[in-house]
Amino acid sequence: MEKGLFRKDEGQIAQDANNQEDARQRLADLLDIKIVSMDTYSIWDWEFKRDKLVAIGEYRRRFNNFDKYPDFQFSKSKFDTMRGKCAFQSILAFMFVEFDDGFFYFAIEGYPPTQTMQRGGEMRTEEVVVIPQESFSAVEELKGKL
Repeated sequence: MEKGLFRKDEGQIAQDANNQEDARQRLADLLDIKIVSMDTYSIWDWEFKRDKLVAIGEYRRRFNNFDKYPDFQFSKSKFDTMRGKCAFQSILAFMFVEFDDGFFYFAIEGYPPTQTMQRGGEMRTEEVVVIPQESFSAVEELKGKL
């Protein structure tokens, strides 16, 4: 589990761990696949296995409805690392995002637009990929595809 920059309170960290584990179990049941959680400092959160590795996935929980923002942003470095692993091992990669009103995913592929963002309360900036809402699909649409 990644302890996000503003999730330092032990109660919040525990809530994040519970949310991620609950999502992992729901996905494993839905997709009828083994999903292994990675250690705290892994680049991605989950590995999907059917006798062998078939995909990797990253999980995020957003405490707002899906349509609150026009896009989703996350680290370009993480995106590039996951895309590179997939190309090297001929596997798939996904970002899973659980919103208050649904559980969605998008494939980590291609070259989405980027921008530089500064996190609130911090001096550092980071290059992020910008994923439009239209790129997301409901997790149920992954059934039978892995």
